[in-house]
Amino acid sequence: MVVSLLSKMMNLAEVWKIRDDGTNPCRHVVKYKENKRKRYLSADELRALGEAIAEDARIKESLPSALTAIRLLILTGCRRSEILTLRWEHVDLAGHCLRLPESKTGAKIVHLNAPALETLTGLKRDPSGWVLPGKRARGRLINIQKPWDRLSARVSVRLWSANPDPQISGLVEKLRQKLKREPSAAECQKVAANAGISLPSHLLDARIHDLRHSFASVAVSGGLSLPIIGALLGHSQPQTTQRYAHLAADPMKAATEKIGEAIVGMMEGKSATVTKTGTR
Repeated sequence: MVVSLLSKMMNLAEVWKIRDDGTNPCRHVVKYKENKRKRYLSADELRALGEAIAEDARIKESLPSALTAIRLLILTGCRRSEILTLRWEHVDLAGHCLRLPESKTGAKIVHLNAPALETLTGLKRDPSGWVLPGKRARGRLINIQKPWDRLSARVSVRLWSANPDPQISGLVEKLRQKLKREPSAAECQKVAANAGISLPSHLLDARIHDLRHSFASVAVSGGLSLPIIGALLGHSQPQTTQRYAHLAADPMKAATEKIGEAIVGMMEGKSATVTKTGTR
């Protein structure tokens, strides 16, 4: 990754005539293969995240626009920059879409589902024109990393508390009773480490960008085609969307299970048919 970044800088230096053509020192450096991260939030993680966002909104721990940003990232599959730089003139509520003049792949239309549309409709319009205003007057929201880290930690503790393994859920409950409050993720991890208990990472290893991956994974699991998903995400190259192809195996596995149940039922003399759950 460092070599790629440096090579890009050197190429730009040549374009800008700061260096002579063909003098990029990174040209013959052998690059290690970069493994694309494939992190998707599970149904349980998404549910717990929704609860954590609602709780944060009640106690007003984060800036409301930060929580809105995270919710829109989940519901639209947009890139972080596309949401944080969103202006009201880009929002077409009547057309149920965002009309972005710029994105990583150029001008882009983002089609809004009902929950995303409802989220935007419920917002108060700031005089600055930014959909997500920041703390400073007429400024936009810049960074949502801290709110995301807070939510990630809260979700992880919530899921540890509900873990079917009594060692994990019991650890959280004992700590809660000892502290007489909800323990933090760091406190749970410290006690677990001392006790030799391994805690699932849950959202502690998830990035904000993984919300975009999660949007795509839900789409694939729902039976949508890769070209449709690529269009929704604004991919310019089909191979970019191809990384989600393996997720299509999930509905296929469910389908073959139903077929197997029906066949065994017939072989055992029972009346059995394949239940239709949807089409691809």
